Amino acid sequence: MAFHARAKGLGLSIVDRIARLLAAEITFRSRDGRGSRFSISVPLDDAQSLRSGLQLLLEGWGYETVAAGFCEEALDLGAREGWRFDAMVADHRLGARLSGTQTVNEIHARSGRKVPTIVIAGDTSPDRIVDIHASG
Repeated sequence: MAFHARAKGLGLSIVDRIARLLAAEITFRSRDGRGSRFSISVPLDDAQSLRSGLQLLLEGWGYETVAAGFCEEALDLGAREGWRFDAMVADHRLGARLSGTQTVNEIHARSGRKVPTIVIAGDTSPDRIVDIHASG
C-alpha cells in the first residue's frame, strides 16, 4: 500500500514530500493495538539526492545540518565547524580513501570525543555488519 500525504501528522507529510523529491516509495502496514511499520524504498545510485533528502528531513524536524559527500570533505567540514557536531549520520560507503565508519572514527580522534553516530549501509553482508558493529 503506498503512503499518501492525506495521512495525519506533520512528520508524515514531510516524509512524503521528501520521498517524492527522491522518487522513493513509502509503504506501511498497520495492526490495531500493535502499531505500524513504515518502509522507504529509495533509488540505489543517486547519493546526492539521498543526502539532500535526508538533510531536508532533518531540517524539517528543526535540526541544523551540514552535509559532506565524501570522507575528505567531511574531515574538512569538521575542522571548519570546530568539531561541534551533536550527532552524525554516515554512509558506510562514503568514499574511496576511507569508509564512513573510518571517517567517523577519524572525526572522533580529531575532535577528542565520541559523537553519537548512525551508520547507514546498503551492504548487508554479515562481514560488513560485523565491521560496523565492531567500530562502536
